Amino acid sequence: MEFTKKFLRAKNPCADGFRWFSRHVEDGSGYQEALDTLVNAGRVGDACWLLSQFGPTSAVLVLDTLEADAIVFAGTVQVRGSIDVGSVIQAGRSIRAGGG
Repeated sequence: MEFTKKFLRAKNPCADGFRWFSRHVEDGSGYQEALDTLVNAGRVGDACWLLSQFGPTSAVLVLDTLEADAIVFAGTVQVRGSIDVGSVIQAGRSIRAGGG
């Protein structure tokens, strides 16, 4: 799924979020790329809103361990070991962890 300003505008985002998105996310960016850009900029709430508006994908992120301040992933997150996330971990489908 590619994002454009017109595509996003149809979901009636808040003015501040739309302005920021327009300045920092290139038209035609991929869905997960847009989510990553928002999270990396500290706009985790906006990333969660975007996920709630556009829904899950069938993508699967497989990691040995996960250490991050926050993560918003549109598909399934599979972690073989442990997960250490400072604030938010949100997945469009599911989160699976194998460690303790």
